[in-house]
Amino acid sequence: MKRLAGWILRAVAALGFVLGVMTARVLWSSRTALAEAETRTGKERQLRLGEAARLYTPGNPWSRRALDALVADGRKNDADSLSAWREVRSAILATRSFYVPHPDLLTEADHRIAELSADAELQGKPDAAAQRPVAVAWHQQRLDESNADAPNVGWSVLAILGLCAWLGGALGFLTRAVGADDRLQPKPALVWAASIAFGLALFYLGLARA
Repeated sequence: MKRLAGWILRAVAALGFVLGVMTARVLWSSRTALAEAETRTGKERQLRLGEAARLYTPGNPWSRRALDALVADGRKNDADSLSAWREVRSAILATRSFYVPHPDLLTEADHRIAELSADAELQGKPDAAAQRPVAVAWHQQRLDESNADAPNVGWSVLAILGLCAWLGGALGFLTRAVGADDRLQPKPALVWAASIAFGLALFYLGLARA
């Protein structure tokens, strides 16, 4: 029992270390992209802000700052507003998993994209005012249909479980399948190799179906 508890603690520690490294990488990349955005202007600035916003992890202040900057650009109602709202929408949808971050901003972005797209489409037409409600509704419907195509929660959870099994199997193989004499132990090696294969299968199946 003590050996099992020790293995579980090591597995949790290893998983925590991996997740910590991944989170630190995301935070650093987001901060760097935001700093680069502050040195650019126009569309290039918005692209860098979108990159920083996409590097999302719960509590990431730089991702939220980048998203807020894009929202501020969109609310200016100038020539770059449509591209700003599109970056907002793209960043939010790119970071959704079993939940959608910032759903209020996504709703606002969709509404403004539908309006601005309809205005651009009808610009210069004599009956633009009459056609605008229909055009806005058409664009809004397309956006709503796109939003509905979200990752499946069940398959996403399966992918996460597969990742855990994969990492746990790899750790078990490294710590249990090799004896003190540095020789491979056939039975434990087979068990842990099967765990790795099973975890990989679940992970890729979940990704493919999510």
